[in-house]
Amino acid sequence: LVLSAVASTHQVGLYKLSADLLIAAIRTLAQLSCLALVLTPIFHSENHSRLFTCSYVFLFMLPLAAYEATARSDLTYPGAYRDSLLGLGIGVVATLSLAVFGVVRSSPWYSPRVVIPLGGMLISNALSGMSLASSELLEELHNRSERIEVLLAFGATPWEATRMAMSSALGKALMP
Repeated sequence: LVLSAVASTHQVGLYKLSADLLIAAIRTLAQLSCLALVLTPIFHSENHSRLFTCSYVFLFMLPLAAYEATARSDLTYPGAYRDSLLGLGIGVVATLSLAVFGVVRSSPWYSPRVVIPLGGMLISNALSGMSLASSELLEELHNRSERIEVLLAFGATPWEATRMAMSSALGKALMP
């Protein structure tokens, strides 16, 4: 809101930016309020239901994130959703397990106050990285398809033929 006020008072050309910032701030407030309404009962639930609650949350979040990762790209391939779900699932579960058991060590380990925020952050970051990487990789493979086919025809392995495209996609996905 402060940025919106500063933008609107300093230059005439920034009124559109000011309106966009104001709308984004209102949307954020509404989304966080809804999230608080949903998460407050989960955080205050009884011990025996916490594990099931965390499981249900992730059984909802992971497929949604995998769908979003595949929907962001203009190019796709058969099985993209399955690959996204598998990649997100393995990556998030492995990292979340390391964080919960090795770093945080909360008691109980499945405490929704720890697991849900950590899992949400991990899923969000993995979604961003995966959608950037897959979009860039598919675009590079599409743009370099003739070169890749020539390399394959001359005996290159699939890894050798696509190494440049994979390197470019990985570099873009790991950029902060």
